Amino acid sequence: MLAVRSAAAAAALALAALLVAAPSAAAAVADKRYAPPPGAWARFQSDLTAAEGLATGSGVTVALLSTGADPAVPGLAGKVTSGPDYIFAPRIAATDMLGTLTAALIVGEPGVVRGVAPGARVLALRTEPDPFEPGYSGFFSGPHDTDTQPVNAAAIRYAVSRGARVILVDSDSYAAPDPALLAAVSYALSRNVVIVAPVPASAPKWSWEYQYPSGLPGVIGVSAVMLPGGEPPFSAFTAQRNNSVLISGPADTVAASATGWELDDFATAATYVAATVALIKERYPALRPALVARALAMSARYRPRHGYAPSAGFGVLDPYNAVIDAGRLAAGPVAAAGGVGAGARFGGPPPGPVSALPPAGSLPAVFWALLGAGAVLLVTVVAVGWRVSSQQLPEPE
Repeated sequence: MLAVRSAAAAAALALAALLVAAPSAAAAVADKRYAPPPGAWARFQSDLTAAEGLATGSGVTVALLSTGADPAVPGLAGKVTSGPDYIFAPRIAATDMLGTLTAALIVGEPGVVRGVAPGARVLALRTEPDPFEPGYSGFFSGPHDTDTQPVNAAAIRYAVSRGARVILVDSDSYAAPDPALLAAVSYALSRNVVIVAPVPASAPKWSWEYQYPSGLPGVIGVSAVMLPGGEPPFSAFTAQRNNSVLISGPADTVAASATGWELDDFATAATYVAATVALIKERYPALRPALVARALAMSARYRPRHGYAPSAGFGVLDPYNAVIDAGRLAAGPVAAAGGVGAGARFGGPPPGPVSALPPAGSLPAVFWALLGAGAVLLVTVVAVGWRVSSQQLPEPE
């Protein structure tokens, strides 16, 4: 995720991003297919204000797998705890590191930085260098692209053991999923911990290639979109376009420190989503990760034309309605049954938007019909097989 330090630094980062991440013409056309309407930024700010009346994230720990964070900066005192350093000692002051700015956007106090979940706590784990640290670019190339996965795996397990209910993973890898990362994500989900990760596109990779951990089942993948009316992001990186994207968040540039440093692009998008999950987890701590993801998808604003877009997921995050819809799911038959009940899946009309692949044309009706028919056929085959086998059992000697 990209952190913007100042206007000059932003210009330098934007130039670097243009040099390494210029999208193809086809990608540029794909991006134009989804665009939130005018006034979307003001609407998002209104949704944030409304969400403040529902929850603050009190009692929820958000594990931040990033550069580490400075717990002593204004607005973060008493809210940030530092965990292990999984890479190497910081080479610049942590005061203005990406992790510090991200933590402020999660738990910052009004008057300093507007945090989405000011009542929550952040467990800061250092799993990657800051973009301004020497050796940053080399860290994510060569063998390090694979090495980030075991590091994230270890940090995820540590976060779960320390009571984190939400985990925001900053770094990603195009390498094939590491068994340790697969096991760690599965472990976290089994412990009812929600994992959020950005899905950024970067050269020379193509948009259809999956990244990890965002590409793993159960992880909430977040893309970034510019909301009209807000300050445009300095970053030139474009949204990833594949089916690991569940939802999108604002890419707009926002203040992230009392000294004028800012965040934009995937740094804001994924952080807004993770902080919203903290609000949900305060109100409904037992809500399973799959239903949290469904609440985010159900409540999204500006739904794409066909219900889903690989660059924006089911739409743009709505913090207020995400909490409201989470409450409906928590009180519904799906949550009470401890899973997706047969009646919810096969009885009546198909369910609303879910965190799954997007429907295409008449495919949903065909899908549900075949799924229902398949279930009936399976039950019939099992019953017939049991009767036949029971009739053919030899008599005991």
